[in-house]
Amino acid sequence: VQYDVKQMRPAHYNMNITDYHFDVVSELFQRASKENGCDAEAMMDAAIVVAKVRADVTTGCVVRMELAKKKNAQDGMDQLFQRLGGLDGVMAMIDRLYECVERDKRHQHFLRRGQAPADQAGPDRFL
Repeated sequence: VQYDVKQMRPAHYNMNITDYHFDVVSELFQRASKENGCDAEAMMDAAIVVAKVRADVTTGCVVRMELAKKKNAQDGMDQLFQRLGGLDGVMAMIDRLYECVERDKRHQHFLRRGQAPADQAGPDRFL
């Protein structure tokens, strides 16, 4: 397979590949190469090529993570909580979730007399 280096970044940009993911795949590639009898020099050459594309493969995730960090620093860490409507919004969402769970026949074995265990203890305690 021939890869076009110019297409590496656009091809991987929206995949959210982190350095951790990249390292795991690189390690698995090295193990598979060794198990399949690749010689050490070929494995070293492959590792050098793979290392050269790291930035192109991980850039999309890194960019989004940096933007999220800046937004959190600017707007605060409770953005989702506020977008949900604060405590009232979260409690309304939990009530709606319980309604859905109670209607779903697959969850009936978790319920006692038509009520979820969380209803007995209070949603905040259950969560």
